[in-house]
Amino acid sequence: MALDAVLVCVPNHLHAPAVLAADKHILSEKPLCITLEEADRIVEAVRRSGVTYMAGHNQLFMPAAREARRLLEAGAIGAVRWIRSVGFLPGGGRGDFFKGTWRADLRCQGGGELIDGGFHPTYRLL
Repeated sequence: MALDAVLVCVPNHLHAPAVLAADKHILSEKPLCITLEEADRIVEAVRRSGVTYMAGHNQLFMPAAREARRLLEAGAIGAVRWIRSVGFLPGGGRGDFFKGTWRADLRCQGGGELIDGGFHPTYRLL
């Protein structure tokens, strides 16, 4: 049976090798990868092959986010003057929540909270 697409659900440091090997349409957990060089290679490979790539920014599809966007686009809530987006750390913000896992190793994780959980409040604001 031929595959039409692949789902990349591996630790962050393995995203680039998996995406580059896929040669199929790709839905990947975020982030795209952990270095700019990897990102450049992925962008070029996706362009060259013509496959569709999407990062799994799952919170874009949450009902509250979709409704907020709808209201903004409809002009139903007026001009936006200030926005606040709140994220959270698992385990109530304890720094040791991921101790002993790939998420606690910056070589594998790729940049701390901003690249891991910080994506969510950032793209929700955008």
